[in-house]
Order: sequence, then C-alpha cells, then structure tokens
Amino acid sequence: MPHVIHATDLSGGDEPAFLHALALALVHRARLTLIHAGDPGEGPVDWSRFPGVRPRLAAWGLLREGADKHEVAEALGIHVRKVAAAGRDPVAVIQEAMAQHPADVLVLGHDRSGGLWPFARRSVSGELARAALVPTLVIPGDLTGFVSPADGSLRIERVLVPVDDTPDPRHALHTAGALLRDMATPGCTVELFHAGDRAAAPQVTEADVPGAVITRRSEPGDPPTEILRRAGEMQPDVIVMAAEGKRSLVDRFYGTVTEQVLRLSPSPVLAVPAA
Repeated sequence: MPHVIHATDLSGGDEPAFLHALALALVHRARLTLIHAGDPGEGPVDWSRFPGVRPRLAAWGLLREGADKHEVAEALGIHVRKVAAAGRDPVAVIQEAMAQHPADVLVLGHDRSGGLWPFARRSVSGELARAALVPTLVIPGDLTGFVSPADGSLRIERVLVPVDDTPDPRHALHTAGALLRDMATPGCTVELFHAGDRAAAPQVTEADVPGAVITRRSEPGDPPTEILRRAGEMQPDVIVMAAEGKRSLVDRFYGTVTEQVLRLSPSPVLAVPAA
C-alpha cells in the first residue's frame, strides 16, 4: 500500500498541505502518516492540535459524522497514523522517521511570509525537498492549491515542468505522472519550460509524458527568475521540478534552483529527486 507522510507544525497554517496529503491518500488508497517534529521542551503532545482527518472526511461527504477511526479504513481504504517525534532539528527528525517508515511522497506546508516553516527561519521545506529521497509536494499556506477545501475535489489543468539537461527531467516526469494519475483533469496541459540557451534544452518527447497535451517554451535568462516569471504568467496548478543536491558555492549561498523557486512560487511545487 502506498504511504503518504504529511509533516505538520500544528499551527494550522499548513492546512492546505494537510488537505493535499489527505487527497493523495484517498486517490491512491494509501497509508497516511501525520508527523509533528517538536522541541523536547514543549511538554506533552496535545493530540487535539493535529489535523482532524475524520471531521474533514465528513465535511467532504465521504464519511458519516461521528465515525470512529476504524471506519476510515473500512469505508475509504486509507489507514491513518499520527506521530509525535521529539527533536530540536525538524529536518533530522523527519528524515529519521522516514527512514523507519519509508514513504512514497512527503507533503509539506510553506509559509511565504518569512520562512518556509514558522518555527524555523531556515528553509526547512527546501532542505527536505532537496534531501528527501522521495517526491516532496510543497504547498504555500496562503494558497488553496489543487484540492478544494469545501469538498475535496481536485483540479489539475495546467502543469509547469522546468526542464534542463541536468538533472534529467524524464524521471521527474514519469514519477509525477504516476503520483498525479487519476488527479489531473482530462486534457491537462503540461508545459515543458527551459530557461537559458535554447540549444541546451533537453529533448523530451510525448512518450515521456503519456496522456497529457504537451507544449514547449524556452526563454533566455536566469533559470530561477525565468521559472518564477513564467509561473506568474501561467498560474499552473502545480510545478514539477527535478531536484538535486547542492553542487556549487552559489548553491550553498542562494540554494538550489528548486529551493529558490520554492521560496516565491505562486503554485504548489512537486520536487522529484534526480534518478
């Protein structure tokens, strides 16, 4: 059974991320783990602050009011687990939890007002997206994303895929296709966008993105700047990026292209580790 992990800070600001994790679990009939990485000095965990799975499913009309936890699995085929892990470094805590319980996708919230998670100025979501060995879906907390809060319906009509020769984008496309299968709207448009020298644009064929309407666009300029500019114009439902670890001194100072896009993205970002 597939496994979806949603890392939450319990602030309520990452509710859009929780809704996307829940929708992914429903579509793929997956295990869903909600994990909170808390400071050991916080004291006992208040489990009532975790996102409410059953109330949300009832609000979406998928579960009766007052249903117990066993009915979630019986009626919908998903198995939910909540985990509180103590540790001062949220990245290390979540990585350790994922090592013990491997996931197929990690879903994170993104606070664009002053950092990617309220309890840490460092780019926690960016670090996890780079370091995780699984696809990582990052949802800005001030956006609805592609899952309706009202009824859980999905809308993926436009997908932006920045491509370059390194890392190879085809693995990201195949992985994203499998993950988003049954979620995209029929006739979904996938734009393959290359920033930089047109001659260096990788050759990606329709066979690499089965079932989608493919368009191509190439613009000169700095990749993070051009990707964000194009995302602002296109307003895609999700941006799919092939992610790779830091390689240069510039990366260490500014972050990878994926991390730079994550900081200001107007859309959810699915970062897929390089093959």
